[in-house]
Amino acid sequence: MPPSSPAAATKVLPFKPPFLLRPLCTTRSSTPAHLSDQILADLAASFSSPPNSPRVPSPLPASLCGLLTPPHVEHVLRRLRPDPVSVIRFFRWAAAGLHLPFTLPSLSVAAHAFFSRGMLGAARGIVDRMVLRCPRASDALEALAEGRGTDADVLLGFLVERYCRAGMAGPAVEAFLHATRMGFSLPGNVFLQLLTFLTDTGRNELILDISSRLPRGYHAVVWGYFHKGDVEGGLDFHRTLVGSGLAPCVSDCNKVANALCKGNKLEAAKVFLRLLLEEGPQPNVVTYSTLIAACCKEGKLDEAVGVFNLMPEKGVSPDLIMYSILIDGFCKEGRMDESYGLLSRALDSGIKLDVVIFSSVLDGFVRVGCTQKAFELYRIMLKEGISPNMVTYSILIKGLFQENRVAEACAILSMILKLGFKPTVVMYSTMMDGFCSAGNLKVAFDLYWQMMGEGCAADVVVNSVLIKGLCKARKIRDALRFLLKSEVEPTVAIYNILIGGFCKMKRLGDAIKMYRGMNTYNLVPDVVTFSVILKVMSDQGRVTEAVMFFFYLLKKGIILDVVSYCSLIGGLCKNKAVAAGLKVFHMMHRDGGYCGANRLEKAILLYEEMMCRGLQPNTITYTHLIDAFCKESRMDEAMLFFNMMLDRGPAPNVYTYSCLMDGYSKAQDMEKTFQLHEDMVQNNVSPNIVSYSVLIDGLCKEGRIQEASLTFHCAIQRGLLPDLVAYGILIHGFCKAGRLSNALMLYERMVAEGIQPDSFISNTLAQSWVLNWSCTGASIPTPQPVENNDMLARCGFLKQPSREGLSQMEQVYLHSRDEDVEMDARLWCYVASSPYL
Repeated sequence: MPPSSPAAATKVLPFKPPFLLRPLCTTRSSTPAHLSDQILADLAASFSSPPNSPRVPSPLPASLCGLLTPPHVEHVLRRLRPDPVSVIRFFRWAAAGLHLPFTLPSLSVAAHAFFSRGMLGAARGIVDRMVLRCPRASDALEALAEGRGTDADVLLGFLVERYCRAGMAGPAVEAFLHATRMGFSLPGNVFLQLLTFLTDTGRNELILDISSRLPRGYHAVVWGYFHKGDVEGGLDFHRTLVGSGLAPCVSDCNKVANALCKGNKLEAAKVFLRLLLEEGPQPNVVTYSTLIAACCKEGKLDEAVGVFNLMPEKGVSPDLIMYSILIDGFCKEGRMDESYGLLSRALDSGIKLDVVIFSSVLDGFVRVGCTQKAFELYRIMLKEGISPNMVTYSILIKGLFQENRVAEACAILSMILKLGFKPTVVMYSTMMDGFCSAGNLKVAFDLYWQMMGEGCAADVVVNSVLIKGLCKARKIRDALRFLLKSEVEPTVAIYNILIGGFCKMKRLGDAIKMYRGMNTYNLVPDVVTFSVILKVMSDQGRVTEAVMFFFYLLKKGIILDVVSYCSLIGGLCKNKAVAAGLKVFHMMHRDGGYCGANRLEKAILLYEEMMCRGLQPNTITYTHLIDAFCKESRMDEAMLFFNMMLDRGPAPNVYTYSCLMDGYSKAQDMEKTFQLHEDMVQNNVSPNIVSYSVLIDGLCKEGRIQEASLTFHCAIQRGLLPDLVAYGILIHGFCKAGRLSNALMLYERMVAEGIQPDSFISNTLAQSWVLNWSCTGASIPTPQPVENNDMLARCGFLKQPSREGLSQMEQVYLHSRDEDVEMDARLWCYVASSPYL
């Protein structure tokens, strides 16, 4: 029997697909090479497996393989597109057995399938094949753009990157512009890479082309230069445009200045302002306002005044917004003489001020304790015909309570009610706190019920104030009853108040119950909680329990403060266990001396003694002191020592800057963090990966993940090699933002660079992956089957198992298993369905 007959074909296969028994040829013209749609549909069905089935189709007979063409392969891949696992299975079989060139649409379908399965290296390799097959960017772009969403965005980014790596500047620019016009959102680092490539290769004409053809192209190019640290390149680009008669409008320049200020690049913004003054277009009031606001945010008020004084020289008149920005900046710094002088200057110039400016100055006077001056300004405001609002009255009431002028504060509240105003929660909480501090709980609760009766819901601040007042009056039972009846979710601060109340009443058992009850609301105790419990245990002579609790906390990785250590040491010494107390003392200060033990006062005394003896502290000494202040969130004192280094020497190094940046980052002051980074660069101190990691961590915690990613790539462009910490921070940030695909791309890059992931990264990726599938409501996808060698290796017959062909999540699991990381139940379902795992 000829081997090409259908009967012979069925003998080749261990199973008998019915479609092989039909004639292979047909006269239908809708399908290429005369193969019917039904045959191709059955062929696709043979590669489609039921869920969790690891079956791989056996090789097809040569008679059918010989009739398949690239269009046939494309037809089958399009049919399998909804199932990425089947697409990958058929693509691998076709690549290994057919030896046919794939069409661009076929490669596109395969790239999307590999990407959706987290196999980013394979997806990137397919994009590389598309570039080699078709140098024309429009064809490759059209093929990849068939899929929308994150997949297409990232794959098109791969395409632009591949053109850049291949040195194909024209196709790279064409692909980028075309993708942007089609509405795709490419990853942020793609444009920076493209701009760097064009700058390095001297293709300035293409940069001008991007600026002219891209919406907001001028802003994108100049900001790109500044963001990657090439300030001079951005300035040269602006000069080139002006010299060519293509000067941008002042509104476009304002957008660049605004982006620089928001990106914490104030020095670059000031250089940009000088360029506008020299080359044009001339800045307007918006330009100056942007720079002044940025200076005020960073506390550089003198520089803000310098820019402000420049305006009259250039014929630009300050407006209400300008005065508001400056006055608010001086008030926040407590420089009330300057703020009051600016307010008077604005009034003299005929500018009609509003209630916001007056309230800002009023608040400044109250915060520095000048309540009488605040009331004088209040009378000026009334004389100017400006009506106070609720914020104004709240500020005045706060000032009166600070001076214990309770009767006058109540009089203002009565006046507010008569005027028809509705008091806010902030005003009520301020008055309640004042009455509780005075021991008048009845009036405080009368205000609370009045507030609730007016439909004004209580918040956690109100509850904390009242519970604190009850605990202070030793009415702990009433405090608990109030907490249980309240509709506001309790916080760690409220629990700390209650635990402290029980401890003051020497009811340690009830305090421990409250501590354990925090789990009910998924609250994590903080160092204040532990310090209070340790202190009361030690004071009551229950030293054994205190020591056990102390080492339990250390084992859990909790960093205790000096109060906790001293409480335990005092309890040990009172119970004649001086030797044990001495050991705890050595434990406290062995990691960093007095600074590491949080005994800063003693450290400062040693520093002063050094100075008295004529010994000059070196950079390490100053850095230890600054780091200790930062860890205690005493940033003003840390900056005092830092400024001493700048004035007297020695010069701070990268570790000094990194300590300060980390302190401000943890204080959620990213503007100051970026300012320190800029100062470090300007002082010729080269940033290291630690300083960049601090920036990335702070941005991720604020949810500014795109800026964190750009900062990460900026570090790479400066020649720094990211370490495990830097990768872990950004991967965690991507996962927290729900951008699992970006996290997996970064994970793949980390592994490719030879950095071994730790359990934190593996667990982060695993949990994010499980959460991603849980949120979509989809079932756990079926893992890829692997070669028999891997199965033999798992059984112990081979020494080194091959991990080629595994998906990203399978590789993440393998490392997590080695690290003994606890996994989610849904991930275990995924693992159980994997033929490898």
